[in-house]
Amino acid sequence: MISKLFASFLTAQTYTASPTGAGTVTGLAKWNVDSAAHQFDTMYTNIIKVLMSSIVNICIAVFITGALLYVIGSFGKEDLKSNGKNMMIGALIGLLIVQLGRAIVHVTLLFLYNGF
Repeated sequence: MISKLFASFLTAQTYTASPTGAGTVTGLAKWNVDSAAHQFDTMYTNIIKVLMSSIVNICIAVFITGALLYVIGSFGKEDLKSNGKNMMIGALIGLLIVQLGRAIVHVTLLFLYNGF
């Protein structure tokens, strides 16, 4: 749907009146609409991939930090142990949310661009 909207924007036409009264229709239809729509789709997909992989990397770093705090806390500091446990749980929940979001984005793009 987004591709179709973008393509219809690129194929917009204008009417120019000439002094003789006969007008000419010109527009952007000479542009390669499929290429422009494909570039937009590729750009959107790349942005989503970069954002999701960045969030996954942050979740992994938080999980590792939480694991280190949990190990340090197991030597007698209960507050570090509970903070580490909470960080690991939060990182796993974050990863779950990212994976569900990725699935939703893929299904949405499938329906929008394949016309189901």
